[in-house]
Amino acid sequence: GVEIAGQMVRQGWTTSDQLGITGCSYGGYFAALAIARFPDTFAAANPQCSLLDAFTEWQLGYSTLLSYLTGRSPMEDPDRYQAISPLYRANNIQAETLIFHGSEDFLQIDVARNFHDVIAENDVPVMLYQFEGVGHSIFNVSFQRIAAQLQVDFFRRTLRAP
Repeated sequence: GVEIAGQMVRQGWTTSDQLGITGCSYGGYFAALAIARFPDTFAAANPQCSLLDAFTEWQLGYSTLLSYLTGRSPMEDPDRYQAISPLYRANNIQAETLIFHGSEDFLQIDVARNFHDVIAENDVPVMLYQFEGVGHSIFNVSFQRIAAQLQVDFFRRTLRAP
């Protein structure tokens, strides 16, 4: 994703102020991590239902999965857990950000709020849209329509037209 975006800019097909990124679940994690690790690549981002803090998720019951994915526990390699957590790099974010998260998501809404707050503290425009009563992902058709319209409006407003 980030490499492809860079190739598109280098080829002259677009500019970074015309690029946005979005995704839900693992895609939302990728979008959040991309804007945190590569702050000059995207002008806007819409991470949805994203894992943002590997430490928190490890503590809340995903220890086996995260230990498997990283090869270690956070006690053995805290630097690795910090490096893979978008929250701990959020102060680097420059892309205007629209965050979607369900209030009942197993990925804690409080972590999404913290992510929002760190971005806001850097004077970067950011909005957190919390879907009440929604778990992981947005399966309700009514909420999907709302999310789709919010996303379209957001990217139309934030991405510079060619």
